[in-house]
Amino acid sequence: MNDAVGKEAMLERSDERTAAQLTLDFAPDTAGITRVIRRRIRYPYTFLKPFWFDDRPTGIASVLIQSGSGGLYAGERLVQRLNLAAGAAVHFSTQAAAVVHAMRGHPPTAQRLELSLAANTYLEYVPDPLILFPDAGLAQHAAIVLDPSAVLLHADGVVRHDPGSGDRPFAIYRNTLEIDSCDGTVLVRERMAVTGEAFDRMLKGADGAWRACGLVLLVAPARVAEHAAWCSLLAARLGFHERETGGLYAASAALPNDTGIACRIVARDGAVLRTVLEACWRDLRCAVTGTAAPRKRK
Repeated sequence: MNDAVGKEAMLERSDERTAAQLTLDFAPDTAGITRVIRRRIRYPYTFLKPFWFDDRPTGIASVLIQSGSGGLYAGERLVQRLNLAAGAAVHFSTQAAAVVHAMRGHPPTAQRLELSLAANTYLEYVPDPLILFPDAGLAQHAAIVLDPSAVLLHADGVVRHDPGSGDRPFAIYRNTLEIDSCDGTVLVRERMAVTGEAFDRMLKGADGAWRACGLVLLVAPARVAEHAAWCSLLAARLGFHERETGGLYAASAALPNDTGIACRIVARDGAVLRTVLEACWRDLRCAVTGTAAPRKRK
């Protein structure tokens, strides 16, 4: 590589990092405790320091991200980028559910998540569900690159809500998921889009509308032998909540290419969805690590 090409490549990488409002790099120290080794944060995000609860995986850092903007606004282009060096372990969450505001003639909010997991890393990315207000538009894109030995537990959800009396739908929700191995192998691709009217129509039952949906992923290519047991564990958990609340419909299945497992959830409201997502996280944390999750995660 000549000097000009090398300089151009470095500038491109610098531009990419600068474009993200949140960039966090993690690595374990000599005692095995995961630390933030590099950070770049600007509006709307706020981050102070991780917490450690002495749980497993050993040295896992709990990260809580806050936002000072009052929600997600039309026309915004938000980027979060998390990079885990070999052996790092991180639990990532948000302070609370965030509101996606009405577009009012502007483009949908674009929110991009980039996760990079090196060898023997462990990441739980479990933010609170997003709340879609009337006329809200949201386009999400998760781009994940991981070593086959890495483990990723990822939860995501949206809730349809009108704070007024009109019960108006959101405008549009799009979601793209890409999971690749670090050698460039494509593992999973998924794209979906739904209007608020179609969302309401599909989730309207005889006893009224269901207003929330979510997804739980457990990605662990090196642990194929355990995938079936994890699916059964989630099925039991979801069956329990369905019997207890009557406000849940869900199913779990294997991801393509022996990548891991996935669980789709439809819930009557945001409270049921949040309860189920946390229960799934706790069950899977115990199944993967062999120990229970902390009593409180934030």
